[in-house]
Amino acid sequence: MNCTAWRMWFLAILAAVCQIRPSHKSVMSSDFFQGLEDKVVSPDQTEKMFNVLSRKGLHVSYISFEGEQHGFRRAENIKHALDAELDFYSKVFSFSTD
Repeated sequence: MNCTAWRMWFLAILAAVCQIRPSHKSVMSSDFFQGLEDKVVSPDQTEKMFNVLSRKGLHVSYISFEGEQHGFRRAENIKHALDAELDFYSKVFSFSTD
């Protein structure tokens, strides 16, 4: 499942479970986790996408990972990305992670 399909699936489940309706702004929001050695999606491409969405005023975040490619291998980077993703969703959908 690609990232867009996964995000749409996640939003549908979130809406059903939490009985919320994501706004267009939240659906278009995105968080980017970029391996700086990625040869599939270059850091430059990710930065361009981040900048476009940011200029549109959408919820967007970008975190780069030194020494990672197009799939993270280091446990500490995987944990950092998952923690950051949860934090991102908590801001977009206004819920507490405490």
